[in-house]
Amino acid sequence: MRLNHRFKLLRSGDALEALRQLNRLRSSENSPWRRTPPAGRMRGIDFYPPGKLVWVMASAMRRFRRKHGRYPSIVSPMGFNEKVFWFKFFGEIPVPCGGDKLSTHRFIPQSLLDQLQCAPLVWQSNVPKLPDNNALPPGIYYLKANLGCGMFERITYPLTDELRLALEERASVWLRSRFGFDDGEWWYNTFEPKLLIERSVCGTEDAISWNFYVLNGHIPMVGMFVKHADGTQESSWLDASFQPLPWQSALPPVKQYRIPDNCEQMLHFAREVARPFSAVRVDFLQGSDGRTYLCELTFSPGNALSRRPPEVDALLSKPWKMLR
Repeated sequence: MRLNHRFKLLRSGDALEALRQLNRLRSSENSPWRRTPPAGRMRGIDFYPPGKLVWVMASAMRRFRRKHGRYPSIVSPMGFNEKVFWFKFFGEIPVPCGGDKLSTHRFIPQSLLDQLQCAPLVWQSNVPKLPDNNALPPGIYYLKANLGCGMFERITYPLTDELRLALEERASVWLRSRFGFDDGEWWYNTFEPKLLIERSVCGTEDAISWNFYVLNGHIPMVGMFVKHADGTQESSWLDASFQPLPWQSALPPVKQYRIPDNCEQMLHFAREVARPFSAVRVDFLQGSDGRTYLCELTFSPGNALSRRPPEVDALLSKPWKMLR
C-alpha cells in the first residue's frame, strides 16, 4: 500500500477505527486470537503481519463506509455485509485452493463425483500466450484468470490476430494483479496466478450462473446472473423454492430462463459442497447436455460492498449465526 494512501487513512481516522475495533475484539471473550484454525485453513489475521493487518482493515473499512455510510462492526457484526467483512479477516478459509478456479474440483465431495463436475479445462498457463488456432477445435470457450472476479472473457476459436493480441494484453494485466491483497481478500494471494480456458458447457446460449447462498446449511436465496456477449448484465433473486423474491437487485431482471428440471438436485449439491464451511456461495452452470457443472465457490460475496434492500440483507444474515 502506498505511503501517501496510508497517510490519508491515518488522517481520516480509518486506521484509528480499525485499531480501536481490533483491540476490542482481541480482548473479548470470543476473540479469534484465542483459537487456532484447523490444518489446511487460514484466516486474514494469520496471513497479514500485525502492522499490515491494521492498514488493510483500515482500507477495507474506508471502502465499506463510503458504500454504506458507516463503519462495519467486527466486534458484533449484524447484517450480511458486516458478516462478510468479518469473514474476510477472521473466517477459516482453505488454502491454497480457496478462490483458485483451477482447484474448484477439489470441493466436490466423493459422494457426488459421478453426478457433478467442473467445466472441461482445455488449457492453462502462467504466461499470457494463448493457444494457436489449430490447438483447439472451433467453438465457444471462456478465457479466465484463476483468481478474483471479473477477469474472464467469452471467446470463439479460431481467434483473429487482432483479438488474440487484445486478449493477451488483457490476460497479462490479470496475471500481474495482486487481487484482494490490499482489501482483505487475501486468499487469492496464496497460489500462483494462472490463465485457463474452459470449453463452454452451455453451447451457443448465454450462460446463466445459479448462485446458491449457503449459510450454516441453510439456503435463503438463489441468485441468477447473466453476462451477455455485448457486455450487458441481468440478475434475478429467487427463494429456495425458485420463486422470485419481492425484492430484486438494481440490475435488469433475467428475461429468458426456465427453472432447471433438477433444481432440487442443485439444492442438494449446493448443501453438500458447502458442508465444510459456515458460509459460502456455491455457483453452478446448467450444461446443454443436461448436466450440472460446479463453477466456483465464493467466500466473500460482493466483497461486503453490495447494496441490497434491508429485507434481503436480513434474509441472508439471519441463518448465518455461527461465524467461523
